[in-house]
Amino acid sequence: WTNFLPAERLDRAQARVRDWSVKLPSGLDVGPICASVRPEHVEINGGAGAGRLSLEASVLDVTYLGNFCLCELNARDEALQARVPADRAPAPGTTVTASFDSARLRILADDDVQPG
Repeated sequence: WTNFLPAERLDRAQARVRDWSVKLPSGLDVGPICASVRPEHVEINGGAGAGRLSLEASVLDVTYLGNFCLCELNARDEALQARVPADRAPAPGTTVTASFDSARLRILADDDVQPG
């Protein structure tokens, strides 16, 4: 499983994902939740800014796929993938900052998540 982060419900409207407070979508009033972000929305060393969530990650592997690379990352024991332009792919073994716009983070019912 990649790009799924544990989330904790704070109340009916808010959740915590790591150190971030995020708004819950309507319809997720009860039950366990998790957070997800697509690999193409994860930037590496793209910088911080208003509305951006970032975390430090180790680069485990980089797979060249033509004009882009798929980077396998480990961020505090959570598996993440980032799809980045081939000319900006980091080397395996390096530490990077993975970031994404908070609007790209999706909060899901935990029982909706399927491996694959």
